[in-house]
Amino acid sequence: MRKGWIAAAVLGVCLLLTGCADIGSSAKDDRKLMVSSIGFDEAGDKIKASVEVIIINSENYDSAAKTKVLTGEGDNIEQAIGKIGSSLTKPMLFNHCGVIGIGKGIGAERFAEICAYCFSDERITLSAYMITADDCETLFTGEPEASVTVGYDMMGIIEQESAETGVVYNSRYFEVESKREEGKNTFSLPHFVRNSSGIAVDGMTVFHNDRQIKQLNNDEAGLYALITGEIRKGRVKLNAGEYEVTDRKLSWGKNRITLKVKVDEKNKTDAFKQTLLRFRREIEQETGLDAFGFTDMLNQRNPGEKRSEADFAEIDFTVQCRVKGEDEKNGKVQSR
Repeated sequence: MRKGWIAAAVLGVCLLLTGCADIGSSAKDDRKLMVSSIGFDEAGDKIKASVEVIIINSENYDSAAKTKVLTGEGDNIEQAIGKIGSSLTKPMLFNHCGVIGIGKGIGAERFAEICAYCFSDERITLSAYMITADDCETLFTGEPEASVTVGYDMMGIIEQESAETGVVYNSRYFEVESKREEGKNTFSLPHFVRNSSGIAVDGMTVFHNDRQIKQLNNDEAGLYALITGEIRKGRVKLNAGEYEVTDRKLSWGKNRITLKVKVDEKNKTDAFKQTLLRFRREIEQETGLDAFGFTDMLNQRNPGEKRSEADFAEIDFTVQCRVKGEDEKNGKVQSR
């Protein structure tokens, strides 16, 4: 079922590829090379680019398309991509790239370089998903789940995960770039792994000022998404239990943010409230940063009262948790 869903999700994208202009490789000039995913990893003081390309036989479109992962290293992205391109007789086609991968070791300066490269000359479509991985080359190398490419399978998995869990991964390139352009300091990207079963979403990575500050597992990602707004309705897993969130809202004060949630069972409300408050406290203490973007939220809500992010710990985070039909005043818990 899962593979069928993914295949259906990416079929339209794959069909588009058969009508593009002819681009050849050094091995065979009658083949097209189209990039389905691109990833970046640190390689000492250099950057490594990994490109998953689709090879389609332009003389026989009925033959199965193949993929290959090409890598190159350089002092900058241009050099790394250039080394890959030097083995090809014609340039690679990036405008069907579905995924931009960010390796675990990529720092803030490199991340900014990646965004600038992808945006320059409209190389990569703004609707491409951005993801993180421990190592992009390792993630891209291996059998795809359902379609011809790992990159397009990841697109389908992200959309399937959103449908099943309620987490909306606002990780398309234009969404990330929009937050950066607006001066927002915090955003998150889905984290992918390759295991014995194939590729899968394994939580998310939180970024602050373009730097990776925290890796969250799937359970933690659900809590994070509920606080920041990537979940409006859906299932949140916690330890051995599961919470069905039926509604989620925020209310605002001058120095206060109140999260109002409804869950499916009354006997779960107190534990859920305490978990959310503890989770916020632990993440901020561990990172020493406004990992949830509370400062951004209040500054956007009250543009005339800009606050310094250095004061994020003073923001009062309150949770109200109830079941459908229960008065909102019940179950109110203060964070301090």
